[in-house]
Amino acid sequence: MKTIRKGDEVIAITGKDKGKRGVVLAVAGDRITVEGLNLVKKHVKPNPMKGTPGGVESKVMPINRSNVALVDANGKPSRVGIKVENGENKAVPELMQKFGYKSVMEVPRFTKITLNMGVGEAVADKKVIEHAVGDLTKIAGQKPVITVARKAIAGFKIREGYPVGVMVTLRGRMMFEFLDRLVNLALPRVRDFRGVSGRAFDGRGNYNLGVKEQIIFPEIEYDKIDTLRGLNVTQKYAAQRIALKAIIDDSKKSDEDRYAARLQLQQLPRNSNPTRKRNRCALTGRPRGTFRKFGLARSKIREIAFRGEIPGLTKASW
Repeated sequence: MKTIRKGDEVIAITGKDKGKRGVVLAVAGDRITVEGLNLVKKHVKPNPMKGTPGGVESKVMPINRSNVALVDANGKPSRVGIKVENGENKAVPELMQKFGYKSVMEVPRFTKITLNMGVGEAVADKKVIEHAVGDLTKIAGQKPVITVARKAIAGFKIREGYPVGVMVTLRGRMMFEFLDRLVNLALPRVRDFRGVSGRAFDGRGNYNLGVKEQIIFPEIEYDKIDTLRGLNVTQKYAAQRIALKAIIDDSKKSDEDRYAARLQLQQLPRNSNPTRKRNRCALTGRPRGTFRKFGLARSKIREIAFRGEIPGLTKASW
């Protein structure tokens, strides 16, 4: 992928400076600073200590990178993105030849990437949702929206309209830039990385990937985060579980079909249920008596605490 970097020569393709060229001085997300473009007049006070006389000065201000284009070897503007030749992507004919597709429309392609982050702790602390928005903004390069609860659940102390997560949808250039960073930078930094699952497709052309820690992205500084958060691109078995449960609850279906659907539901991974995945002990897999703060069952917490391996946790009588 071709991206705008510091030192590249670009040309303005829109705005008041359309047609002007300049060298990129700095890049910060979607905003870039280009020499000689987007000049503004500012009044500067005189400073005898620095020897500045003061007055009206011209200053370069950042602009959105969508307003410029890279200058190619022929001196013409070229759009930033995947290199296209003769109106078609290079990968399309290669995929058609490899898999025997008869039509261009059969070739799979990316349309969007959705990032979801569930923040259940935001019910007790409103600042948690602000930290989650900040982390996801740095990862995606685009400000996410806050998702709210659709109905009240007394067991989880959630009311209708409470913020419970954040999500962002990427398309076009932002989508391919995130995919590039995910494949080449983030995934190789996963501990004990052994590849991604080939069975994560939901049958509708969607691929689902989950990340346990947001620090695998180089944009996140470990010293400035409040806690480790997981990142779900989509829910892996959610659509399949909903479809099977609908068959089980449908009284018009035959007993054989409902029984077969129940068996298929039981064959799904136990951790595909989000509640079980959240409340299971990381050591024993125990689904009950588990403390979510530690991710351990009460019996294991007692054993580890007696050995003094949990910092800050002591018995009241010690």
